[in-house]
Amino acid sequence: MNTVIYIGLDVDDNAFHGYVISSENKEGFSFRAKPMLSVLLKKLQVISKDPTHFHLCYEAGYLGFTLARELRAKGYKCDVIAPHMIPKRGNTAVKTDRIDSKNLSLMLSKGLLTPCDIPDFDTENVRSLLRSRTFLCHRIRSLKNHTVSLCRKSGLHFKQQTNSKAYWTVRHRAWLAALVKEEGLNPLLAFNLKQLMCELKNEEARVAEYEEQIGLLSQSDTYRESVEALSCFRGISTVAAMGIAAETGDVNRFAHPSQLMAYAGLGVREYSSGGKEIKFGITKTGNSFLRGIVVESSQKSYRSPTLSDDGRRRQNKARSEYGDIANKCMKRMNKKGMHLMMRGKHTNLVKVACAREMLGFLWEAMRKAKIHTQLQTQVLV
Repeated sequence: MNTVIYIGLDVDDNAFHGYVISSENKEGFSFRAKPMLSVLLKKLQVISKDPTHFHLCYEAGYLGFTLARELRAKGYKCDVIAPHMIPKRGNTAVKTDRIDSKNLSLMLSKGLLTPCDIPDFDTENVRSLLRSRTFLCHRIRSLKNHTVSLCRKSGLHFKQQTNSKAYWTVRHRAWLAALVKEEGLNPLLAFNLKQLMCELKNEEARVAEYEEQIGLLSQSDTYRESVEALSCFRGISTVAAMGIAAETGDVNRFAHPSQLMAYAGLGVREYSSGGKEIKFGITKTGNSFLRGIVVESSQKSYRSPTLSDDGRRRQNKARSEYGDIANKCMKRMNKKGMHLMMRGKHTNLVKVACAREMLGFLWEAMRKAKIHTQLQTQVLV
């Protein structure tokens, strides 16, 4: 039987801390290396020349999957462990990088760690593209809130002056543009508003460029079928469909919808013991970006199960089985949402409960899309 060398790594910008345990003698030792792949490889080669003897792991963090991919390319087995999947010990008053690496190594040697699925470089770039767009959208929201707040502090109230009900409509933007050009307006305030409006325009143009690029990606062979299936659901646009498909990755790794719910942090927290069953809210221990997309897509899901004209057009262009799943989901969410609303549940709780239901139907749609993608690939080959 070959010797397995288990190494837990604690990685940061200052150094890589590792702890080595051999499957033969179970005796361990720690080491420290500069945060560079070349230096780490030299340390590993001192321990053993054969990369196949090693099994390394590190906690997911700022490095992402880069280090794991680089080590795998060199022939080493390396896993990335999600922080919430690492068993925690109570009464730990001391925490250091060396202790963290030792704990990882010990748990790895005993098979107590569940590794993350490591996406390829292209998939990770798609995820980064979608997350960067979301980051810019948050900046736009902050800019809008800041601009409205500035106007209110300066005694300029758009809704009162125009009897309008909403901000950032065409009328509101025209009002701001005219406001900047007013002669009686304070010059510093006019300059401030002008710069904010220019920045908002630039940010919106950047988001439009991101969405154009995402639209092109949605037509690629990798994502076309999944985006077609997901776009049939009410509340899911092309951008949202791309986000769900990219963050989920290979949907076949989830044998049951509950596993996908747990991956998105939409599992239910429970503390049941002694014959008592106590359940709380969702766990929130998972892919927060995927969870955010699904919850945002189910904002109005509990309302009347009717599709918009755009939704009908998307379903007409897609396979009928995708539309059947989406319509079944829409009716189910309406039934569940109205039931919870009638029980007096908070609106946010209803939205999250509906998001859990939606994710189960999305799992089914993506599984069928995966089958069609594989069939198309076989035909081309």
